[in-house]
Order: sequence, then C-alpha cells, then structure tokens
Amino acid sequence: MQAVGARKHWMDSPPAVDPPQLRGAPMLGAALCFAAGDLIARRWQPPALLVTALVLLLLLSAAGLLWARRVAVVPVLALWIAVGCICAQIELPVSRQPQLTGYADGLSRLVRGRVVRVRELAPENSYPIK
Repeated sequence: MQAVGARKHWMDSPPAVDPPQLRGAPMLGAALCFAAGDLIARRWQPPALLVTALVLLLLLSAAGLLWARRVAVVPVLALWIAVGCICAQIELPVSRQPQLTGYADGLSRLVRGRVVRVRELAPENSYPIK
C-alpha cells in the first residue's frame, strides 16, 4: 500500500512487453521441437524405427486433435521432433571434395596477378529485342 502523496514506483507499472506464451506463438514450439529432432537424429540410427514412430505419432496427433485438444499438444510436438529427425536423416552428406585436400595444409599463400583484358559480359539469358 502506497502512502498518501507518494510517487508511483516504476516497478509497479505493467511491463512494456508481454511475456512470451506458447499459445500465442505455436510455431515457436514447433520450430524448437524440429531443432531438437535435428539434434537427436545425430544419435538415432534405425530408419525403420523412426518411420514407425512417425506413423504412430501422426495417428496419436490426429486422435488427440479430434477428441482431446488439451492433450493433443504433446503428440503434436513429439511429431515435430520426429519430422526433424527424418529431415536430418534424409539430408545428403557433405561432399569431402578430395581434390581440395592438398590445399588444406595450413600454409598461407599469396596470389598475384594482372588484368590482361577487360570486356563487358552479356547476361546469360539475354535475348535480342525484335
């Protein structure tokens, strides 16, 4: 309780920015679960088990959305984790580029050159105007 004539303290005013809520930003939860699935996929090996989990979670999510919306959040977020795992599994491996390994010796190199000819380049998809 404030004393009569006392100034209002700055901490008593409402916050300028509302605190983040998952209900107000549903894609934030989905993105975080997708990223968690990407991290989990580095340790997850059997693709058959991953596809089985994806199908099971898809059925649980659909059933939860039809009958119990309040509980459906858990299987939907788990489904995002499984989708993140699958996306990490189907990503193509990084090329090792063996022709460049000879240059990866840690030495510094200085390249010098001079301009021999300067010309204007035509755009690749340019067609003459008729």
